[in-house]
Amino acid sequence: MEALSIRIINIHCYFYEENDGDEVFLVINKKKVWPVDEKWYRMKAESLEVDHVIDGFKENEKVDLEVWDYDYLSPNDYMGKITMLIDKPGGPYTTDMQLADPKQIARYSITWEIIKPK
Repeated sequence: MEALSIRIINIHCYFYEENDGDEVFLVINKKKVWPVDEKWYRMKAESLEVDHVIDGFKENEKVDLEVWDYDYLSPNDYMGKITMLIDKPGGPYTTDMQLADPKQIARYSITWEIIKPK
């Protein structure tokens, strides 16, 4: 089996939960994968070019990329996930976030592709 990587190209926020924007970070398998040098990135209704590569996936692996909102004084909020099938190099794909709670306002999508590691 060939090792593959995910390249996150873009994060798009259609709607955010908090008045001043969401403090977003991404998690795979309980490990924060983005942003790399900060705890979170403030997202409002915008599109953000990311260009971030995550290595270490096997062919035909199903991956849940979780979207979280950082909270200072309470536990972080799980907003939803984007499910990816890492089958072969290809893309870009755009996938909408599956909501953790159907009552929530926040709506995100991720544009990503599968690549061979360098």
